[in-house]
Amino acid sequence: MPPDAVPASPRRARRVALLLLGASLVLAAGGALWFLQFASQVRRDPALIYREPATLDKLGGPGGAQPAGSSLSLDK
Repeated sequence: MPPDAVPASPRRARRVALLLLGASLVLAAGGALWFLQFASQVRRDPALIYREPATLDKLGGPGGAQPAGSSLSLDK
C-alpha cells in the first residue's frame, strides 16, 4: 500500500508542539492564579464555601426547607 500522505515537516511539527506547550502553560498559569485568588478569599472568609444556594437549602437557610423535627421558626 503506497503512502498517500507526506509526513509533516519537522519545522511544522515543532511549531505545533510549541503552540500546544504555550496554550497549556497559559491554562496552567490561569488556573494557578484563580486558585490563589480563591484561597485568599477563603482565608478572609472561611464560611464562603458554605454560602452556595444548594448548601443553604440543605441547612434550612432563607427560602430553604426546614429539616424535619426542627423547632426553629421565625413566625410568631
